[in-house]
Amino acid sequence: MKKMQFNFMLLLSMLAMLTGIAAAPLAGTASSLIGVRSNMHGSVVFVFSVSGHFSKAELKGFVQVQGEDANYILHCSQVDENKVQCTTSKKVGGKNVVVTFGGSTFWIYVPPSHHVDNEHNH
Repeated sequence: MKKMQFNFMLLLSMLAMLTGIAAAPLAGTASSLIGVRSNMHGSVVFVFSVSGHFSKAELKGFVQVQGEDANYILHCSQVDENKVQCTTSKKVGGKNVVVTFGGSTFWIYVPPSHHVDNEHNH
């Protein structure tokens, strides 16, 4: 009988521990992609609405160009407690892409770059 009580208490303790882990909030999560633009320097900028603080290790992501074997890394920084901004290659401009960041995946069309090369405009 004591062995059964011990097993029951052990099971109950493990269940309580797992429930506590499952209920813990994620450190940083992206709730939505709120904007994308091609900046005048040629890179593409994605802006995310976020919840929580992202560590330097969590400020990572990638972009995959739809229909191509092309993947690009996101370089991100947390602007404030509700916003993260990421840049990537201008090569994704004018294409449909899949963006993965903060535990979420987003599909979006990236506008083409309007970069003006002053050396060729005399």
